Amino acid sequence: RASAIGIGTVESAAGAGGKATSAVTLVDRVRVAAKNITTEKVGPAAPIRHSAPAFRVIAGTPGPFAVDCFSRKQSASLRETSSWFLTHFHSDHYHGLTKSFKRGTVYCTETTARLVHHGLQVPLDHMRILRLDTPTAVDGVRVTALDANHCPGAAMFLFEPAGEAPTLHMGDCRCCSAMTRSPFLSRLRFGQCKLILDTTYCSTQYRHFPEKKSVIAAVVDIVRAELASNPDA
Repeated sequence: RASAIGIGTVESAAGAGGKATSAVTLVDRVRVAAKNITTEKVGPAAPIRHSAPAFRVIAGTPGPFAVDCFSRKQSASLRETSSWFLTHFHSDHYHGLTKSFKRGTVYCTETTARLVHHGLQVPLDHMRILRLDTPTAVDGVRVTALDANHCPGAAMFLFEPAGEAPTLHMGDCRCCSAMTRSPFLSRLRFGQCKLILDTTYCSTQYRHFPEKKSVIAAVVDIVRAELASNPDA
């Protein structure tokens, strides 16, 4: 309910001679003003409608396909979606996915599927495994999972709807020189392609970002050196 009261009625409680009226008179005036309050009914607030971000849906696919889009706010608008893709098992990507999920099929790599089943108790029969570098037809759309070089089981998804430019959804990807030799990625260089990528490290300051192999080797050297200097550690 919204209401309005004539505040000036109270503020003018001083008499013409400049003397304030008694407290009783002031209270009476407030009561009179209260009787004259006008009210207006306000209807219920319109529901807030959430929609899936454009970078989580794949244009030109049935449903459309959704990638890393399991939270209720983002997936509520995807009423016709039955194909859900999970790039990897990190909470900011599987958030909202639970063992009670029954809105279709979750597509992911075998490692990710096992992690989801073990960690979230999502039944394995609700998931479909996509093997790396193996094109698979999903609702008439060619989909290929590619190694994202991120965490165990992490994948990029290449979607190729008929009559549409392909979409490469990179999830969380650690680009490396080996990717330049992928036949699936190489053929995208000379044609139209929609690229969906995480830009966390998309800055010139990371131009010489070390490859994972080099980082792992450096960590191993540090651990070995520490153990050598502290054998009882």
